[in-house]
Amino acid sequence: MNFGIFNQQRHQADGTQNTATSPMLLRYMPFMRHCLLFIIFVSICTFQTKAQTKDTFVVRTQFANQGEQEDYWAEKLFYEKYKKEIYKRFSGDIIVIDKNHIRFGNKILRGDFPSEYKSIFTQGIFYPQIITGDSVTPKKSSEEINKMTDGQRVFYNMTQNDTLSIGNFEELKFLSNSPTTKRFRYWEYRKGVANPQVYFIELTNAATDKSTNMETFIKGATLTFVKDGWIII
Repeated sequence: MNFGIFNQQRHQADGTQNTATSPMLLRYMPFMRHCLLFIIFVSICTFQTKAQTKDTFVVRTQFANQGEQEDYWAEKLFYEKYKKEIYKRFSGDIIVIDKNHIRFGNKILRGDFPSEYKSIFTQGIFYPQIITGDSVTPKKSSEEINKMTDGQRVFYNMTQNDTLSIGNFEELKFLSNSPTTKRFRYWEYRKGVANPQVYFIELTNAATDKSTNMETFIKGATLTFVKDGWIII
């Protein structure tokens, strides 16, 4: 066998293949380069975002008082559990019974409502059904309640959801860093439970700025976050 001729033919074939593929590689190299640059850019942005998010919350263990600690817990809750959602306003009839009671359809909201924030409730932005649902636990007669054991009576009282009682409603200005969002904290009281539970809500109004007053802000606001917190001991 003439190996010289075989090697010559192989080299010629290899040369033909390289000549054929080189233009194709050159054709796609700019595209590949752009893809690589895009991947690097996304990776850098992702890293920077994670770093910025991590730096927005500082872990603390020392506090001057209970109030300072609870503000820290509030900040931590928003940092760890915040997820924006859109809650529709109450679409049924809203009746202000008196200064401490507002009826929303088949349920009543009871509380001490600060005057500057009362329209959050009277305009149907926040209402009992958001927390307790639409259904109402059936009422029992006095005779039926008297026949209950102490344990049954406690459970019955705890499951009554026709009225939502709240108090200590306040704005958390240290968490409202943007003029388009305002965050609030309140206590929820349940019948038959000695200790209230802390809740948090957020209102968003994209059409506001630093000069917008509270009344105007609330008028165009949407409820975008509701979350339960800790039990007050």
